[in-house]
Amino acid sequence: METLNGILLFIMFIIVCFYAGDAVRFEGRTLRIERGYTGEFALGKWARYAVIAVGAIGIILRLVEFSTVPGGVNQDGAMAAVDANALAHHATDRFGTVLPAHLYAWGYGQMSSLLSYLMVPWIWIGGLNTFTMRVPILIASLAGIAAMYFIVRELINRDVALIAACAVSVCPWHFMQSRWALDCNLFPHMFLLGLMFIVLGICKKKYFLYISMIFFALCMYSYGVSFVMVPLFLLIASIILVRAKFAKIKDILISAAVYIAISWPIYITMAINALKADTVKLPFVTMQYFDQSVRMNDLLFYSENIPGQLAKNFETMVKVVLLQKRDSIWNALDLYGSVYKLSAPLILLGAAIVIRRCFGQATVQRAIYRLIITFCATAAGLGLVVNNVNVNRINIIFYANLILIVIAAVELVTWLGKLKIGFIIVYLFLITCFFVTYFTTYKTQIRHYFYADFLEALDFAEEQDYDRYYITPDTQYRGSRDVSEILTLFEMNIDSEYFQGKTFEHNGKQIPYSSRFVYANPLDTSMEPLDNVCYIFKTEDLDPDLWYAWQLKQFGEYTVAYIE
Repeated sequence: METLNGILLFIMFIIVCFYAGDAVRFEGRTLRIERGYTGEFALGKWARYAVIAVGAIGIILRLVEFSTVPGGVNQDGAMAAVDANALAHHATDRFGTVLPAHLYAWGYGQMSSLLSYLMVPWIWIGGLNTFTMRVPILIASLAGIAAMYFIVRELINRDVALIAACAVSVCPWHFMQSRWALDCNLFPHMFLLGLMFIVLGICKKKYFLYISMIFFALCMYSYGVSFVMVPLFLLIASIILVRAKFAKIKDILISAAVYIAISWPIYITMAINALKADTVKLPFVTMQYFDQSVRMNDLLFYSENIPGQLAKNFETMVKVVLLQKRDSIWNALDLYGSVYKLSAPLILLGAAIVIRRCFGQATVQRAIYRLIITFCATAAGLGLVVNNVNVNRINIIFYANLILIVIAAVELVTWLGKLKIGFIIVYLFLITCFFVTYFTTYKTQIRHYFYADFLEALDFAEEQDYDRYYITPDTQYRGSRDVSEILTLFEMNIDSEYFQGKTFEHNGKQIPYSSRFVYANPLDTSMEPLDNVCYIFKTEDLDPDLWYAWQLKQFGEYTVAYIE
């Protein structure tokens, strides 16, 4: 597959070069674009049905084995869900902080709160489980597909909008992030919804501009890097809209007021931590100081060697975004990349087309193209400012890439004439291979990284209802006690007040959390064969001679030892 990817990438590059040679002419020093099919592009009846069918398949497949693939849970997703469970039942996070604007998470690294708050209604309905923790990100991703449709519809036409929505629904990045809960993956969806309402404000009713600010404000609760990108984008967008006379200063002020009315608690939280001030507690929100935070170290401005780090950030961004080099298995499948590897030339071609159209077209389209190029530029700028980005850290750029890919693809398939069938077949082949791989090979591989065996061992141990559990701290790595604990809190649905120290009666005994759940390996304890104790440890550490008096049950990488 790697060889095939290389061949397809080379062919796509050649096609783009031929298109550029045919489309671009220089008259003296003046650049003239002689091609521009997109605005007149139209699908035939059956082609339209085919596009809708492919897009529908991409959406429907998101629901297949939704709760079980990926098997297990990611530790950050488990943490968001545990805090959501606490919010659902006690209006606090798991530590007892009342309605936090930002979550404490691991302490040294915090977590955005929006995803946890969105989980709360689902936990009220269905309890704490993989389905209720993943539903909010699924709904947000579906909303992102709809937003892409409406943006491209107003920019170009309905047929290209259908292709754009279809492209998003079968995009590897978009599909994979919609099936597991991670706080930062809300950011691109909230941003695109905000952009959609700006576009609708230009093309339909002005009040949509005010609605857009709701989603841009929610971006601030979705991912910390939004503080770098969103205000800059909004500033440039305001200038574009005012200069094009789609908004007046009054509209900008009203929009700013809406944005501030929703986002001020998270801005105050960031200010508190920048100034190392005291936590502020209000009846409806807590703006917390995190004394162990190291998140600022992720930004270029705090690097010891800024020029060197900037060069490294540029190199990393090109590898992740354009070349789609290997990333973590939960972020992207190496064989397909984030937006299919052969799409890299289309990103560059799409960027060139959009830049050119920023200076042409009708007034409405020109303004929207300028918003899109601003989106692309600020997203790319984020990749330069945030150190050593991976797919998650630069997730905001992939919607921008998809817009560019669709615009370039429509140009190419029209220019190719009858040869376009080969272009379409190649993408359909890759789409099919991606989904087959996801539900077969990937389904098996991801279980290890999402601790599926560990969670199954926890389920079995919980059913036995022991007074004490000795649980390995060696899940993510040797000594990763916090990871073992957060996975246990999630899988055993442990009440946050019990975790905080409130004692509940169990089997007629008052057993505090710290006594009932001990995160230590067997050799670090007395290993007494008591009826009310069990051990969960890594199977690779199993020594049968030490467990002659115990019952052993293996769950792949983990083993439960207990007395019947």
